[in-house]
Amino acid sequence: MIPPVLRLGFAVALTCAALSAPAAAQSFNFDELTGGDDNLFPSDSYQGFLWRVDAGLGTGATAQRRHGYVISPNSSYADVSCRSGAVCTYNGFAEASAISRSSAFRFSGWFRGWAPGLFSSTPATSILVEGFVTGGASPAFSQVVAIGPTAWTALDFSSQPFVNVLQFTPQGGTNFGGQPGGYYLMDDVRYGIVPEPGTLALAAGGVTLLAALRRRRGR
Repeated sequence: MIPPVLRLGFAVALTCAALSAPAAAQSFNFDELTGGDDNLFPSDSYQGFLWRVDAGLGTGATAQRRHGYVISPNSSYADVSCRSGAVCTYNGFAEASAISRSSAFRFSGWFRGWAPGLFSSTPATSILVEGFVTGGASPAFSQVVAIGPTAWTALDFSSQPFVNVLQFTPQGGTNFGGQPGGYYLMDDVRYGIVPEPGTLALAAGGVTLLAALRRRRGR
């Protein structure tokens, strides 16, 4: 027979451990992608993300372009210098782009402006980042982050709310049609997803056990 004080301590520990469990941290840097420069992600999907807005999520995100990727140093572009490895990604047509997934996530990554030498395009000097949740017409958060044309800048949104869509709108440069926008490069992504249902069930079990023990002590 387990003493009541030990059962109570176990329930408290179980609940605290489950509720404090961090989102599962994962990372990638695009280096397994192959096939030459200017390829778009296969079937729009890569690493569990759609590299465009998933219209089925019903958010207010409006970006129409998806990301492409470049192979460095063998790319035909004028300037490609990925932060690590041989591959990094860019925003197609130097316009707003997005990543999305049905399970909510938090995101951080490394960005820099890029001048690929396409027509008269100029690199973005900042990015407006907006996070949307499923069914949300307005962003759950919005932040403008300055980026440079050569040095990589960390964009860390790991303290922001979990979202289902991240929209990146380049600012300060121009696309190859001369319109506001600008290219950026992305590399070395890290993200965390909402805890698995098993973790939430563990927390619920701990709360239930605590409630039962309190009822018994109150008799």
